[in-house]
Amino acid sequence: NNLSGRVPDSFWTLPLLDTVYLSFNNNLDVSFVNLKDAKRLKSLRIHSTGTTSLHNINEVKDTLEDLHMSGINLASTIPDDIWELTNLKELHMAQMDLQGAIPDEMGLLTDLEEFNIYQNSITGTIPSALENMPNMRQLTLSRNSFEGELPSFLNDMVNMEELYLENNDITGELLTFKAMPKLYRLYLNYNQITGSIPDHFLEALYQYSGTKNVRVNLAGNMISGELGEDLDVLQTIPLELVVNDNQITSINKFLCDNNAWFPREAPSPFSCDAILCPTGTYNAVGHATADQPCQRCASAEYMGQTSCLDRDDAGILKLLYLSTEGNGWKNKDNWLSEDVDLCEWYGITCWDLGDDRDGRIRHIHLDDNNLKGTIPTNLYSLETLTVISLARNDIVLDFRSIAQSPHMHRIDVSATQTVIFDGISEAPDFFKHLVADKLQIAGTIPSEILQTTSLESISLAGCGLTGPLSSDFGLLENLKELYLYNNALRGSIPEAFANLQKLEILSLAKNALTGALPDGLDGLPNLQAISLTDQVSKGGGISGEVSALSEARSLTTVMLGGNHIEGEIPKEFLRNVDLDANIAVDLSNNMLTGTVPGGLARFERMDIYLEDNELTGVDDRLCARDEWMGGNVREFGCDAILCPQYTTTDLGRRIYDNQECNDCTDPQAPSYLGQTQCGGTTFINSEKEILNILYEKCGGVNWHNNENWASDEAHHCDWYGIDCDEAKSVVAVNLGSNGVVGTIPTEIFQLPNLQRLSLYSNSIGFNANGIDQARNLESLTLDNTKLNSLEKFGLARSLQSLNVRSNNLKGSIPEEISPLVNLRTLNIAENKFGGTIPQWFNQLPNLETLLLAQNKVKGPLPTFFSMQQIKYVDLSHNRFTGRIPDGFMANVESDEKIFTDLSHNSLTGTVPQSLSHIPNLVIQLQGNLFEAVDESLCGLDGWNNGDVSNFGCDGILCPAGSSNSDGRHTEGVPCEECKRAKHMGTVNCSGASAVVAAAMRTTLIGLGGMMTMYLVF
Repeated sequence: NNLSGRVPDSFWTLPLLDTVYLSFNNNLDVSFVNLKDAKRLKSLRIHSTGTTSLHNINEVKDTLEDLHMSGINLASTIPDDIWELTNLKELHMAQMDLQGAIPDEMGLLTDLEEFNIYQNSITGTIPSALENMPNMRQLTLSRNSFEGELPSFLNDMVNMEELYLENNDITGELLTFKAMPKLYRLYLNYNQITGSIPDHFLEALYQYSGTKNVRVNLAGNMISGELGEDLDVLQTIPLELVVNDNQITSINKFLCDNNAWFPREAPSPFSCDAILCPTGTYNAVGHATADQPCQRCASAEYMGQTSCLDRDDAGILKLLYLSTEGNGWKNKDNWLSEDVDLCEWYGITCWDLGDDRDGRIRHIHLDDNNLKGTIPTNLYSLETLTVISLARNDIVLDFRSIAQSPHMHRIDVSATQTVIFDGISEAPDFFKHLVADKLQIAGTIPSEILQTTSLESISLAGCGLTGPLSSDFGLLENLKELYLYNNALRGSIPEAFANLQKLEILSLAKNALTGALPDGLDGLPNLQAISLTDQVSKGGGISGEVSALSEARSLTTVMLGGNHIEGEIPKEFLRNVDLDANIAVDLSNNMLTGTVPGGLARFERMDIYLEDNELTGVDDRLCARDEWMGGNVREFGCDAILCPQYTTTDLGRRIYDNQECNDCTDPQAPSYLGQTQCGGTTFINSEKEILNILYEKCGGVNWHNNENWASDEAHHCDWYGIDCDEAKSVVAVNLGSNGVVGTIPTEIFQLPNLQRLSLYSNSIGFNANGIDQARNLESLTLDNTKLNSLEKFGLARSLQSLNVRSNNLKGSIPEEISPLVNLRTLNIAENKFGGTIPQWFNQLPNLETLLLAQNKVKGPLPTFFSMQQIKYVDLSHNRFTGRIPDGFMANVESDEKIFTDLSHNSLTGTVPQSLSHIPNLVIQLQGNLFEAVDESLCGLDGWNNGDVSNFGCDGILCPAGSSNSDGRHTEGVPCEECKRAKHMGTVNCSGASAVVAAAMRTTLIGLGGMMTMYLVF
């Protein structure tokens, strides 16, 4: 019903309230304050709302019977309050981003009839608590990470009608389910079930009297043998038996005339083909239908195959090599080698998920590899290919044959010679992401792109695009991210953008757009960030009054600086955004007037940039919001927001202790707040002055090397440790291990082009006040400096490398650094961090190196599922427990060597088969409590620098009953007998603690240049 806002606390006091249905109001936050007053509440349905917390839900434990809340994004374990609702009969929690295992407390819900936890990240085995729920009718555990075998008690759940367990990691053999006369839905597809279909399978269904077709889906497992005669007992049942993509080799002839089966699609006359396509054939569904007969496929070894591998992948790759001057590639390792599997060719990633795609091409990554020429169009005939990434090469990619590529998902042709996109609109629906930055299009946005309605993200930054934005953007109903910054687009933003209901990020900065923001942007329910900064420099400028954006619920980043926006900031500005969110607003360099409204004080944290407008006041309530402006309001009050009239700083506000808002003596000085100039005179400290302050305050006279410092004769670019660019502006300060003392002055962040600040191994204090002004800072190295806080580090948004190793940092890993989305390297090793790995780590998608060794972090291992670029992870010497999750580093997209150190924790169980998707892995697992290594890993030639190829499983971990100083067999160091070694990977047979030197040596085996990187990040 399009409700928005928050349910008032008084709502629950309605005296006769027993049923509440508020579902599908995406912008409605259902709060349970005063829920205790709803003393008759039996049914509560709030799925697909904006509810953010279930706190107090247990206050209706005596009455609530029906709770449906699927689609709420909790991103947590299942709240404990749920298990107190012991009268529940229906509990639906699908698609809530729930994690962890289901606890034993679930057994308290003995009256449950429906339990739905579809598509979360639940781990562990199927909960034994279900055995205590005799009334269970519908059980949905699909699309999670359940493992282990099917528990036998499922056979005895006689009231079960629907059982959904598909897309998990269930192993072992099938149960018979023979005592379930009411079961008409059984979905076990896409697990790892083995063995044959057992005798008496589903035999109780012969007495099935329901009106619905019975559907049994066992597809995508490893079920083998024959479909046996026992199934003929179900010959009169309207049965849809789906068993494609298994290892079945025959069908008993008595099943082949069961023409009651497959009532919706069976061919006439009915035959064995209607159950499964024979060996040597296939089709898209694995069995013949009235419209799809089985087709020939020589590679189809088993019955019921849905794909055919009779394509020449290697031949297509050879043509790619020859067509793009392969001999001149920067890296052409293994290409055209007949002795090396094509999956080992540089830049090629193959499928390795245990299905019929294994060994076929999944990704092609040849970025910046000196390819030259036109890419052959038959590349699209690689039917299992999902990613083509050819950025920064002198090539042209033709899109006219993309329709032949059914699984194409992402294409990157940035900085290539590609300019024509004819044919891209014929891409299959699976095609979601187009990255085409820095092309030489120099014209309007290609219309074919705007007709590709499957796209979820489009990036055409820096392409010289001209002309107006087309209203055809409104056709892209699936679009979530649009990046068109740094072009020359003109005109206004079309009203058609209001049709983009899934849009999350709109980046149009540095164009020449004009006109007001369209009203429709306000109503986009998923919009999180909008950037229209600096339209003026290229002759444009967004105009009109400040849009209130009062209906936006998810919008936390609004960048509108450098435009012609006028009028007052509305009191209702962003009124529906979460009050606890981190808000960033840039309205600087416009023509705003009046007072900054006090209504904004409702936000706990806001960074709002308002300099160089025509504002005359700041409401006093804002000056008491301690967390505003990165905490500077706590220090400087109103001045941290805007300098008073007739004063100025270079930023129009105060951010440093020793830089007050300076009085203007120029009689022509403007009378507005937040000015950065007085009559044209700026107050920016010179770079030399800033460096002199550093020298004076940090004991420069006694530095180990202070060559040329404080010298009037030498240019400051010639001072020791200072690097400058061609314009003689400081880009790096390198004073590591140089005897620097005292507190680093915050003026250093005023260096306008500072990119690298390295102060490691000095006895210093470090205050990050004003670090947000170092807008080009990419690398900050503060290891071994006695640092004890990361407060305000999150304001250094351009950081790509942060090293705070070997300091005195304590507590949980601070959320303060979560905004650093550009980080590629994070080194927080050798501190005293505790707690668990925070969920916000998933917000660091560009992270390549994570060093967290020698802390006190505990809990289960995270999956790092969103970190596709991760290449080096060191979590050693912590307190992690549980198993290595099956999804661990599952989305890594790299053909390079991956380094993972999980040694010296308390990890248990089996080293999982799922790790085999990383073909070239160096993994350290010694000093844990492992019991086994999945045998499929023991033949991976690329693992542990060839040790696994040479020594099998011992190259991963020494078996129980043996040990060595490395915990695994390495060259010249075999595993030796050790009766005290109860677990795999023991490093010290004496039973004493592990030898640190040995652990460090094994950690760094094969890292080569990574040794230096670890020490000097």
